[in-house]
Amino acid sequence: MLRLAVFLDASVIEVYANDRLALTGRIYPTLAGSRQTRLFAEGGLAAFSPVQAWDMAPLVYSTGDPSEDEASSRTDAVE
Repeated sequence: MLRLAVFLDASVIEVYANDRLALTGRIYPTLAGSRQTRLFAEGGLAAFSPVQAWDMAPLVYSTGDPSEDEASSRTDAVE
């Protein structure tokens, strides 16, 4: 059995397979439908169970200056 943990955040994808292999990559979603995720198999059948998804919170930078920290948390938020 193959167990995958996939994390997708804006333009970075991380895939962990069976807690032994890690792959990372940059993606550039520019098409309208490119913010969707699909599961599929090539050359055979596959069962996907369970599939779970969570929203990730936006990254907040800390510079030590409260006025700068507040501004950076607003401009870096992903909609």
